[in-house]
Amino acid sequence: MLALGWVLGWIIKAFETGVGIAHIYELLAGLIACLAVFLTAFFIETVRRVAVMRMIVLAPLTYSEAYKIADQKKWLAFIVHLFLTAIWFAIILGWFALAAATIIGFKGANFYFVISTILLALIGLALTFSASWFALLGTLAFAVLSCETLSFSAIWPRTWSLMWPYLWRGGSFVCVVFATVLMLILAGELPVGLIGYVVNELKMAQHVDITHTLPQGGVLVAQAVGHVWEALLATIVTVIQIVSYAYYYWDVRLRLEGNDILAKIDELKSLS
Repeated sequence: MLALGWVLGWIIKAFETGVGIAHIYELLAGLIACLAVFLTAFFIETVRRVAVMRMIVLAPLTYSEAYKIADQKKWLAFIVHLFLTAIWFAIILGWFALAAATIIGFKGANFYFVISTILLALIGLALTFSASWFALLGTLAFAVLSCETLSFSAIWPRTWSLMWPYLWRGGSFVCVVFATVLMLILAGELPVGLIGYVVNELKMAQHVDITHTLPQGGVLVAQAVGHVWEALLATIVTVIQIVSYAYYYWDVRLRLEGNDILAKIDELKSLS
């Protein structure tokens, strides 16, 4: 994602300066290469996500045992994960596009501030409900796919049966996880942002590009440290999400099906 975002930003800047027109094929090749790397990383992360979720829910299963099953489900898990992620981002972008259209469409109208404020508040509520509930749907669907042996068509009614009884509780849980992740990201990005701000202020004060006054090796090391820090932060965030959603799935099953009681009964039967 970091490489893909960097390349997209570079392409936009290249076209704004006119350089991109002369090097369109090189830019497209770079974009395709980054997409290939992103999809490969997404595929690997999906398989490992399935394995970790199975290891948590189906304890005392080891990671190697869980990974063997995850490897058998890899293509189905990859397609479902990619499909759900794309739809979730489409929902977010759709509401943001509607908010932008609202601001532009009512500009200059009577009571513009009041009307736009009310409409944006409604859009914000709709965004929160739709995004959180769809994230809950995707989370439970992925957990069902990971921990249960069901066909693709059977995943969705099973997911709905787990989602519907605790719809509001689940949506609230997703919002709490999102807020926790957001605060962690902001806290992690704050040092990097402050350093960038200081460097930019020094550059503006001296009317020079401060990176040209530093050794080239120092610039590369600083960039590498920044990318490593962002990758580490993304890894921590991903682990928090996987663990949180795995335990939520297990909690819902305990409430609806009493899996812990059934497991204890089976254990007592085996001892008798």
